[in-house]
Amino acid sequence: MREWRVVITCEHAGRTIPAFVRREVRIPRDTLMSHRGWDAGALDLARRFRDDLHAPLHAFSITRLVVDANRSPESPEVFSEYSRALDDAARTELLDRHHARFRDKVLRLITRLQNRGIGVIHLSVHSFTPIWKGRARPTDIGILFDPKSRDEAMFARSWMRRLRGAGDWAVHANKPYRGTDDGHTTTLRDVNVNGYVGLEIEINRKFVDTSGWSDLCTHVVATFRDALSAWNARRS
Repeated sequence: MREWRVVITCEHAGRTIPAFVRREVRIPRDTLMSHRGWDAGALDLARRFRDDLHAPLHAFSITRLVVDANRSPESPEVFSEYSRALDDAARTELLDRHHARFRDKVLRLITRLQNRGIGVIHLSVHSFTPIWKGRARPTDIGILFDPKSRDEAMFARSWMRRLRGAGDWAVHANKPYRGTDDGHTTTLRDVNVNGYVGLEIEINRKFVDTSGWSDLCTHVVATFRDALSAWNARRS
């Protein structure tokens, strides 16, 4: 691949509950508004990547408490304890009409680019709760990737070096989750063997809605752009 382009996704972008689900499922408002309902700040950051890089963005607006676009359809976590109560027809509609449609659009875009000899850096944008099971998480910015993938590891480490040099943040590899856990990027790795680099960025939600949020986003996007430029320069 002589040219690489970026595709951005945001799987937990919103808190929408489809009307046909709302009639059957009652999700408490405080739960819906919490980290369980969506990734606060993730869509804002994803849009900043889109605008800066002029890259396509696919965002999934349905709350993960209804169907989780970052889980495989066969995963026991694709439905929450609320949506598992839906009947088979409703769950099938959620998977076919929403989950699969979202993922298929992303796959078709990546496939079109690869068929033109263009490599793809797929960036999946997320945020995470700072407190988990009563403990504070030490990570500010996590970059998730497959350590066994030479290209993913190379790009991720290049980006992390730049992030650490740009601010006083705790930047960690494969934290607070592993890059090989079930997710959108792990599914696409199995489909796109060559010319695909799948990364997730996880931002600590403690920064969202603070005075430093915009500055953090600016540095995150700028360091990614620099890493991408260096990546393309090595392959030109």
